[in-house]
Amino acid sequence: MQFSSLSNEQRANMRHLYLDIAWIGITSGTTSSFLAIYATRLGASSWQIGLLTADPAIINLLISLPVGRWLRRPRPGELRTPHERAYRSG
Repeated sequence: MQFSSLSNEQRANMRHLYLDIAWIGITSGTTSSFLAIYATRLGASSWQIGLLTADPAIINLLISLPVGRWLRRPRPGELRTPHERAYRSG
């Protein structure tokens, strides 16, 4: 779907979605910066603070590898790259 073919309401929804994603990125980055300080004040050990710091990377690693394989599988009749489309169109 091209952006020019969207209605005004759909464009507004897309704009709000992008702004929401940006805001979530800012707030989660800020929160994760202060989480280690807060945990230290609560008496967390170095190992626990290390786990808190490493959690986002571990979760990304565990999710991105299976999802990448899943997304790479072609669906029946689907042409994945522009080169495939040009080759098949003759």
